[in-house]
Amino acid sequence: MTDNVAQDLAKYVAALVQGTHEITAVTIKPKREWVGLTDNERMELAVKTGAMSADWLPFMEAVEKKLKEKNEERI
Repeated sequence: MTDNVAQDLAKYVAALVQGTHEITAVTIKPKREWVGLTDNERMELAVKTGAMSADWLPFMEAVEKKLKEKNEERI
């Protein structure tokens, strides 16, 4: 193993351990951070779908939380 390859491998492993990057078969790329919906986006969806009720916001937040959990499991 050449010095450059060994150094690159060490960098890749360090990035993986730190949780800042993920290794794929093709490349090493930064992890994507979860981006949730804003309150305005939630309201817009509720209005568009006719889901306006007393408990629409807790339901939407629960769905978002579950999606976030499922995506974190894949990392």
